[in-house]
Amino acid sequence: MWHQDVQALSTEIEGWARSDGLDVVASASIEAGEPTLTINSEHGRVFLEPAEFAAGRSPTVVFLYATPTLRQVRLVGPQAGGAWEARSSQDVPLYMHWNKHDFLRLINDLLA
Repeated sequence: MWHQDVQALSTEIEGWARSDGLDVVASASIEAGEPTLTINSEHGRVFLEPAEFAAGRSPTVVFLYATPTLRQVRLVGPQAGGAWEARSSQDVPLYMHWNKHDFLRLINDLLA
């Protein structure tokens, strides 16, 4: 289930990023502690990486982090309806809708 959750999340994010004209590199495999997706923009890179401490557990925890800013959030899910919840590094929920618009805004915030 864990691999399926991460794969579904990666596929969804990849589609959103590509449809916005961003360059996306997907990993051939899903391994905890290794980026499964890299989103390249003119401002830096954003990585999607399954958390090692949550491998095989529910809910799934995935890190979303940016370089060069080193900003990071956690995605926890999937929640009801397949949505993911964004949380700060201190585990504070970020109240955003799980959709393309808000996700792309989150990427921009991580890179700003």
